[in-house]
Amino acid sequence: MAIFTKKKSAEVSKPVPVLYRTEILKGLMECFRIGSRIRFHREYEDTIIMESLVIGYCIEGQLIFQPKQILINDIDGETSITIQTKTATETYTRLSDFYLLLPADIDLESQLDTDSRAILGKRGPFIKGNFLKLMSFQPGNDNLSCEAIVNSSMKMTSGLHAGRSITQLEICIGTIDVFEPRCEARVNTLLPIKISSEESGEIIEAQMLDFSEAAIRIGLSNMNDKWPTYGKKNNPIISFTVPGTPAPMTLECKCTDVRGMERIFEIEKVKRQGQFLPFTDIDALELKINLLNAFED
Repeated sequence: MAIFTKKKSAEVSKPVPVLYRTEILKGLMECFRIGSRIRFHREYEDTIIMESLVIGYCIEGQLIFQPKQILINDIDGETSITIQTKTATETYTRLSDFYLLLPADIDLESQLDTDSRAILGKRGPFIKGNFLKLMSFQPGNDNLSCEAIVNSSMKMTSGLHAGRSITQLEICIGTIDVFEPRCEARVNTLLPIKISSEESGEIIEAQMLDFSEAAIRIGLSNMNDKWPTYGKKNNPIISFTVPGTPAPMTLECKCTDVRGMERIFEIEKVKRQGQFLPFTDIDALELKINLLNAFED
């Protein structure tokens, strides 16, 4: 197994090395990009979903923290990956080592409720040998899920992430699959809402059917109504009050998908103190908890 140095451990051997096909890794790196958000949970614990960031890769023992260090070539149907470091440039058509790097020292417990924290335990998810399910999260793009094994964690002593603890995850290539992000962590609701159009001033009544942190599925209350056409310059404003909360919530959204008489909206901004501000992970977590309290048994 690779570790966080250019040398491989003398204590660990691979009698039959696993060779990762570069065309598969190309798709993996496109979905699990450096700097992109991902979701994950431990094996058999799909109700306890956490979020993190991909901060780099470990490829053939080389730590990669910047996308510009990787060049993917497609020539005559063959995919190759070129790795650039300060000391060398290497090109591969097969790889024996490939790991995702995640921060191991971020506060994951703050994302969870009390019961989930108790199940997770004090040591958290990044225990050597743990199996995790990873899910990329890129609204509007293809997304992948896969299983991974926690290989090791260590504290960086130099470089871009000096002082930070990093976890190394070995991807189980055979488990890679395309998936719909909204199938994960969805809260089913039947919440009355109002949708207004900045462009036309039209207001329609609808229902929030479910919520999945960054997106909501909405159906019209009156089947005789028709959906307006939403363009790039016509972001709808969605307003509602969650039962049990003291104040209404107003969101600026973008229509990302049409599903018959239903629409999927990606949340971009939330109105606070009279102005629209970016919709953050904390906003999403707060809304999810409020919806769970109001609609889940």
